[in-house]
Amino acid sequence: MHDDRWATCSLEIGGSRVEWFASRLSDDVLGDLMSALAALLRDGATDATVVFVDEPGCLALTLTTQAAGAVRVSVSRFADWPLTGRPAGEVIFNEVARLRTLAGSVVSSAQDLLATFGSGGYLARWGAPFPEAALTSLQAALHERRG
Repeated sequence: MHDDRWATCSLEIGGSRVEWFASRLSDDVLGDLMSALAALLRDGATDATVVFVDEPGCLALTLTTQAAGAVRVSVSRFADWPLTGRPAGEVIFNEVARLRTLAGSVVSSAQDLLATFGSGGYLARWGAPFPEAALTSLQAALHERRG
């Protein structure tokens, strides 16, 4: 995360990698991502989209469940936002991963952010509280799927 309330986001699956910036206008995008993954794991949701604002445009990360515990991860770039009523954007990343592996990686990254900045530092840098409830929910969803 940068002091100017921008975050560098990256995603790597297999040999494919994508990186983008997210603005503070993304609000609780980390919480949204963790909640989306928990819904896929726990609630039987089949797809979810999380929007990262990259002023003036945005990126949509779409998660779509596949057979055998896999998830298709697609990242599309849009020239502006919000996305309501917009046609499809330019797909810049499209890979399949294990849902539990992706969810575990997001939990690990969120824990690293919390350990690095603490709740107060996260709030100061991002302008929103650390999404502890979403992290707890995702951790519980991962645990439930094991048992």
